[in-house]
Amino acid sequence: MQSRWERRADAVLGIAASAILLVLMLVTFVDVVARYLFNFPLRGAFEFTELLLREAPGREQDIIEAPRSDEAPLEYVKRVARLKASVGWHRMGRRGLAPKPILSADTEVVLEGTVLGKPRDAADAIAMLGALSGRTHEVLTAVAIRWQAQLAQAVSSSRVSFRAIPKDEIERYIATGEPFDKAGGYAIQGRAAAFVQHLDGSYSGVMGLPLFETAEVLSRIGYQVL
Repeated sequence: MQSRWERRADAVLGIAASAILLVLMLVTFVDVVARYLFNFPLRGAFEFTELLLREAPGREQDIIEAPRSDEAPLEYVKRVARLKASVGWHRMGRRGLAPKPILSADTEVVLEGTVLGKPRDAADAIAMLGALSGRTHEVLTAVAIRWQAQLAQAVSSSRVSFRAIPKDEIERYIATGEPFDKAGGYAIQGRAAAFVQHLDGSYSGVMGLPLFETAEVLSRIGYQVL
């Protein structure tokens, strides 16, 4: 019979192996996408075109991410993903960049019909993770691609169950800095994997870019991943 420490070591090795496999899958997928969208392989390349829509000092945000009054979570994530793709397309034209398909995504954690958003500060992160502790929540990720007059979209929906998380453990997790800028205040690909008791859905979707749905919308605009 394995000791407690041997069981923990096996669990850690299993998580590490899964993480390495996922990274390899993501690198392969992005490499294939880069070959089709940008006409060069990502691996071994040293320059590429990128379009940033994040806010910068001295100018307003490109996109305000906040649900409208009475807007359902599903409609909210779909709208924001479409908006990001459309704004990216118009920004690309205004900057005189060569036309290329614009890929965008939006991820939200939903608890009992309420979109949690991203924590504003440590206190907000404590409240979010405390609310998720010992309960099941939904993670919605919408993917949108704008190319010429086409706008293709797909949505990944997953259910994630957290074990009960003691308050001191939540505080130690927040002290790592990982929860900030994350929907729901956690990253499933990081230390928060230790909170996940069960996942029903897409692991890559909970991370923020569902690979199945991304390949699907790419095929709709004429780009085959395989």
